Amino acid sequence: MGIKHQFRETISCDVFLYALADPDFAFRVRERNPVDLDSALRIALQLEVWMKDVDRLRSKKRSDERKMQELTKLEPKSDQRTETVVKTNEALRKEVAEQRKKIAELEEQMAKSAVTKQPIEAKAFETDRRSKNFAC
Repeated sequence: MGIKHQFRETISCDVFLYALADPDFAFRVRERNPVDLDSALRIALQLEVWMKDVDRLRSKKRSDERKMQELTKLEPKSDQRTETVVKTNEALRKEVAEQRKKIAELEEQMAKSAVTKQPIEAKAFETDRRSKNFAC
């Protein structure tokens, strides 16, 4: 007599799970109570796919975290950036104030020179008019 079919399936499942060489993985397959070798194989394949997907997502998350750490190291801290912006703003305000003073001084000089030029130009105009009258 041979071994009953049910015993053969049970033994073949046990041998398959032992051959996996990963006790935790074999335990997870056993938790799902495979009825025969085919169901044990199907469960093992499905678990393997899920585990690889989880590992891929974990490594992607770690990679993203590393990238974030690198970026935060490269960027100056917000306090430093704020301080830099404030200093730059103050420097620009001082420069604008200086430029406004220079513009006011230049406008004042231009106004003075325009006043002094008007009488000179008026005298030149009168002399030109006189000479034209006499030239006739």
